[in-house]
Amino acid sequence: MTDLIECPLTRRVLGVQARRNGAEAKETFFADLVVIADGCFSNFRSTVMDGGVLNKRAVVRGNFVGAVLEDVTLPIPQHGTVALVKGHGPVLLYQIGECDTRILIDVKNPLPADLKVRVQCLRTHTRSLLLFYYYKNPVPL
Repeated sequence: MTDLIECPLTRRVLGVQARRNGAEAKETFFADLVVIADGCFSNFRSTVMDGGVLNKRAVVRGNFVGAVLEDVTLPIPQHGTVALVKGHGPVLLYQIGECDTRILIDVKNPLPADLKVRVQCLRTHTRSLLLFYYYKNPVPL
C-alpha cells in the first residue's frame, strides 16, 4: 500500500493505492470499510489521526517469541489459552493444527543476547514447564 484515497470533503478514507510485487504501476482499490494494519510503526497513522496521543511514534517495550509445540493438550481444546505469569508478560497458546500448538511468550526489551539459545531451550522444555505451571497454579473454571 502506498497511498490512502480520501474524500476531499469529509476526509473519510475511501480506498487505497497499492503496487503489487514486481509491478510498476499503482492500482486503486475502493471499499466500504478500509482497515489499515501496517503495524506499530504505521506510515499512515498521522494521515488519519489528526494529532493527539495516537499520533505519537510507537515505542517497542517487548517482543513476542514463538515456537510450535507438538502434542500439547490445552486446558480447553480448540480455544486459546493466556497464562499470566507473575513478574513476566503474558504467554499465549493456541492450536494451529491437529497436533501443533503455537506458543508466544512476551519478552521485554532489551532482548537477551542469547535469545536463539533460549528459544531452543523453550522448544525442548516448554511442555514439562507448562505442565508443572498448571499443576502448581490451577485456574478455576
